[in-house]
Amino acid sequence: MRILVVDDHPMMADALRHALLTLERAADVVCVGDLAGALAATADETFNLALLDLGLPDCAGHDGLARLREE
Repeated sequence: MRILVVDDHPMMADALRHALLTLERAADVVCVGDLAGALAATADETFNLALLDLGLPDCAGHDGLARLREE
């Protein structure tokens, strides 16, 4: 399972990564800090799950979700 974690707070992203790996050790968890990083990651790779912070600095609320889904 490939999981994308998008959060601008490194401690939160790391905590989510550790929690996900506790649930599924074989998971491949990729963490990025902004929507631009998420869009770049999804341009080259496919993910089964994305956890998206709706308060990112480079997008407003659900706009980031809509942009990510378009990709």
